[in-house]
Amino acid sequence: MNEQSTKKNNRTLIISITFVVFAIGLLFLINYVQTKNLLKNGVRANAMVTARYYEVSDKGDTSNYSMRMKVVKDTGNKNGFYFGEVLNAYVNKASFDKYEEGAFVKVVFKNDDLDHAKLLEEIE
Repeated sequence: MNEQSTKKNNRTLIISITFVVFAIGLLFLINYVQTKNLLKNGVRANAMVTARYYEVSDKGDTSNYSMRMKVVKDTGNKNGFYFGEVLNAYVNKASFDKYEEGAFVKVVFKNDDLDHAKLLEEIE
């Protein structure tokens, strides 16, 4: 009886671990596909950082970094009619520390999702 119980517990543990690994892999695959789609179909533009924000978790450590940016007119961009759009982007800590307010960055975004713009240097 004890041996059957051990085998059942081992099988349950293996199935649980497999499910977790599959779920994590699926999340990475979805992120990869969305990023490639954004690079292929998104609007690339120059933007000026207007504000920087970070969130502090209950434990007292910084958990998320984000920037608010405004699209600036680009003479080389034929899609210049996006001038003045306000974008939000979640960024890495390195990018957050690198760019101060007033800095110009290259971003890619979709017209219908201005809250999830991405810095080109982070995804290329």
